[in-house]
Amino acid sequence: MPWTQVALAVTAGAGREFEVVCIRPGRANGLDYPAPVLEASLALWDGVTSFVDHGSAIDRTRAGYRSVRDVCGVIAEPAWDPDRGIVARLRLAGAAGDHLAPLLVALVRDREAGLPVPNVGLSADLLVAYDAAGTVTQIERVLSVDIVVDPAAGGRVERILNATLIAKGETTMSEHEDALTAPQTLAELKSELEEARIARRELAESYLRTALAASGLPLPMQRAVQVRLAQRPAYTVADVVAEVEAERSVWAALQEEHTVRDLGPRVSEVRCELDRLQLACDRLLGAANAADAAGVPRLSGLRELYLLLTGDYEMRGTFVSERVNLANVTTGTLTSVVKNALNKVLVQSFEARPQWWQPIVVQEDFPTLNDVTWVTLGGFGDLATVTEGNAYGELANLTDAEEVSTWTKKGGYIGITLETIDRDDVAAVRQIPRKLGLAAWRTLSASIASLFTANSGVGPYWPSSQSTYRLFDAQYANLGTTALSASAWDATVQAMFKQTEAGSSKRLGVRPKWLLVPIELEKTALTILKSAGEPGTGNNDANVRAGSFGVITVPEFTDANDWAAAADPADLPGVCVGYRFGRTPELFVADEATVGSMFTNDELRIKVRFLYTVGVAEARALYKHNVA
Repeated sequence: MPWTQVALAVTAGAGREFEVVCIRPGRANGLDYPAPVLEASLALWDGVTSFVDHGSAIDRTRAGYRSVRDVCGVIAEPAWDPDRGIVARLRLAGAAGDHLAPLLVALVRDREAGLPVPNVGLSADLLVAYDAAGTVTQIERVLSVDIVVDPAAGGRVERILNATLIAKGETTMSEHEDALTAPQTLAELKSELEEARIARRELAESYLRTALAASGLPLPMQRAVQVRLAQRPAYTVADVVAEVEAERSVWAALQEEHTVRDLGPRVSEVRCELDRLQLACDRLLGAANAADAAGVPRLSGLRELYLLLTGDYEMRGTFVSERVNLANVTTGTLTSVVKNALNKVLVQSFEARPQWWQPIVVQEDFPTLNDVTWVTLGGFGDLATVTEGNAYGELANLTDAEEVSTWTKKGGYIGITLETIDRDDVAAVRQIPRKLGLAAWRTLSASIASLFTANSGVGPYWPSSQSTYRLFDAQYANLGTTALSASAWDATVQAMFKQTEAGSSKRLGVRPKWLLVPIELEKTALTILKSAGEPGTGNNDANVRAGSFGVITVPEFTDANDWAAAADPADLPGVCVGYRFGRTPELFVADEATVGSMFTNDELRIKVRFLYTVGVAEARALYKHNVA
């Protein structure tokens, strides 16, 4: 019978009780729900409370998080339907149920009439067990069955109970109305139909106000929509959508030529929820980008972050996708967010320490872990004179020095247990990347300093292919034994300047740019650097070397008397440092629930890794004084 030829005869309780589908077999929120598992859970659905909308992700971590104001009904008489899944009766109750009843009645009626309806249905909040493939093996508990927009598992309101459809003008009554007379039934019918029309009008008017407020249309255009709809005998939600969208299209066309103009500093950054959560995590763990987190809510602790990204309220070390309300969250999101935040803190801690070696080294990044060869070419000496009409003579082949250095891999891991997360021990976790950054800085610093301090201060063999001459040796005219003074520094300047080029015996003419000292000699070095008069003399001679070099205090120089000099690496490269995977250490986080430390130890492991290689391209760029 066509909808235009029927009316709704409603008995007592109609509009308060509905047949509903709670959940269908299939995939929802990243998990597969097999039909046998759903059928086995029927007893868990009877008497479950129904709320208006799910609770928020943060609220769901707290006991008693749902409000009585949100209660809209109860699920009763669940049954298994092979074609539809778990079906039941939804009995509305409370103030929320009163508010919801007209919407659900209109929803069922408009759907049966073939009209467009909002995607409003039922969504279950469940505790489930599932295997590694993401297939649910057991429904452990049904927390609630809520009325929501866009239900994930196909829950919907099927029909109104305690009601029947009759032809206009007929007096056929439902089986529950035997005690009523026909005139009473018709009177009630008219009353119910009038109430339904009023509810539908109120719903459309409410939606119109909401749609206009969110439309961004100028006030005159909003009023134009209201006037057009008011001139109709009646209008629906679909009419509101059509009118608002038509007006928005007109407004967009009028604004096209003014869309991109005067952006400047008024354009603000658009962030998704995961970006905001990343900033909140950065701030929680102490990353120095708090200014970027303006307007981002603060996390209360590690526990809240863990629950938001895993839904693991029982602290079992598992990812429960159906409880995670943020979009695009997967099993790897917690790892990614925590790793990014900890890496920022690690790098900030590493870079916060004075990297004393940077002025004296050449730094390069490499694409592989093959051994690195640092090559220094010799020179040609003077060019020969070519007389008129004569041929050019062949120059001697270049000589070169090769130093091969291998890669050093440094690292380790530390574990964060579920107990630490559950106790919200934020202070302890904040210290982990800071201390790891400091350890990485010390490690690289010691590797570079060892070139000057190893083997009683003469360094490693150089080039490493031979075992005769150390880095600092008379062979390279770069080893002295004089205590630091203005005169000793002057002698070192002259000695380095006189060093000869490999293959040509011509002077290099290289001056030392940096004076490297232990903390005990820092004052002496700065006195030589900054005094107007030459230190150690009584005749007011000018300190002509003042300001011509820099002082570097090396933490690993533990001999209080030894000191060194280094040329500017842009003039003559000396110490060389190569990096693989970046010039700072990097962190990795392992939290897979089914394998590894999270499975065996309930422990989220943080691993730090730092790969680098240290070598010397040219010994003559360095000078060392080992003072007895």
